[in-house]
Amino acid sequence: MIKPLRVSIKNINFKRVIALGAIASVSIYIFAIGIKNVFRYNEFKQELLALRHQHAEAESESEFYTQQLNAMETEVFWEHEARRRLSYIKANEKVYKIIYKVQNR
Repeated sequence: MIKPLRVSIKNINFKRVIALGAIASVSIYIFAIGIKNVFRYNEFKQELLALRHQHAEAESESEFYTQQLNAMETEVFWEHEARRRLSYIKANEKVYKIIYKVQNR
């Protein structure tokens, strides 16, 4: 009875060594690849944040131009532009302009 017990202990130790070796080699492999992927993940994360920021800026700019285009469809906008750029005055409207004299020294 003692002899089979020693054989089974040797088999268990041998299986343990093989299992530990396999676990160690798999762990080292995963660690080596994992470190590389952690760096890649951080790079992609930074790039994603930068792209999200650019997207938010582009969205706000697009919204601004959309509002400008919508405003251009109203007569009030064009009347204001004509008054501002072309000095347009309506009939029976009084406009007061202040003129400053330039003093020569």
